[in-house]
Amino acid sequence: MIRHNGKMILGVDLGNYNIKTEHLCFPSAYVELAGDGNNYSHTLRYNGRYYALGGKRVAQRDDKASMNDDFLILTQFAVARELHANGLGPGSYEIYLATALPPAYMNNKAMRTGLKQFFRRQMEFLYNGQRYRVNIVRVYVCPQGVSALYANVQTERMDGQGLEIACRSPMAALAKEGMAVLVDIGGGTVDPVVLQYGVPQPFEDEHPAKGIIWTYNSIRRDIKAKTGADVPEEAVNLYLNGENIRMDETSAGIIREHIDHYANRLLMELREKGLPFSTAYTLVQGGGAKFVRDAWKQFASFAVLDFLPEIRATAMGCEVIAQRMMLREEQKPEGRVS
Repeated sequence: MIRHNGKMILGVDLGNYNIKTEHLCFPSAYVELAGDGNNYSHTLRYNGRYYALGGKRVAQRDDKASMNDDFLILTQFAVARELHANGLGPGSYEIYLATALPPAYMNNKAMRTGLKQFFRRQMEFLYNGQRYRVNIVRVYVCPQGVSALYANVQTERMDGQGLEIACRSPMAALAKEGMAVLVDIGGGTVDPVVLQYGVPQPFEDEHPAKGIIWTYNSIRRDIKAKTGADVPEEAVNLYLNGENIRMDETSAGIIREHIDHYANRLLMELREKGLPFSTAYTLVQGGGAKFVRDAWKQFASFAVLDFLPEIRATAMGCEVIAQRMMLREEQKPEGRVS
């Protein structure tokens, strides 16, 4: 969260697999409860209904303002938890929400407007039994992936070379590069961006590559076919993240095989799109970046290959971009500020 002239800017990255804020990352999953949810650690009461975090992940989609209130409910969880992480308890708040859309959709005025209109509202809800009144005064829509470059975080290369003092954000480093490629590997899609001295360049990608979620589905089907076991998606995710999960070696081998295949197939698909990996500084980020890291490190076709490990970087960068937009608006003549 960033405070700017008394205004609270709160970034929320509405991922298809995880919801991220500056301090938090939790699965994009919730369940509606029959009771009041006293037995759960994260509960929400909104419009007379009770919800708890957990359960099956919500359906993947690009337009987070469409279909139903899934991402509205998850955003309320995110806002309450981020407020708590900043030492702020229940009460009334005016919040400037900063969120993101994939680069391919940033030129879609209807989608941008729809996202702003959907989230710009007054909400009253109970989180863990405590009342919150949240007025979303304004919604800033930022470019997904690119926003992460503005966060105060370090890439692996920056950290390894001791560049954290001179370059306090990935953008500070990429702004010195004549050509760079950002590859944002999300749950639903993979979104590449070409930059020249830090400025995004036009790049048509009508059919984005599939994100890591789709590989989870194929993993589960293959394990079922070869072992007969029904392995839930969350178990696959826990194993891939190195968590303490009991996984038989046959299933574990299937998971590793699919991840290696995904990494190789994705790189081939991105090359076919004409991305200049051999002459550019390539930075890979997003929730799926760590799953391709080892495989991509083996290829000599990258001029420079770097990774941004901070999964919350987009949410953090959205706050920085929103603050910069506020500053520009404040510098305009009063009659021109919208």
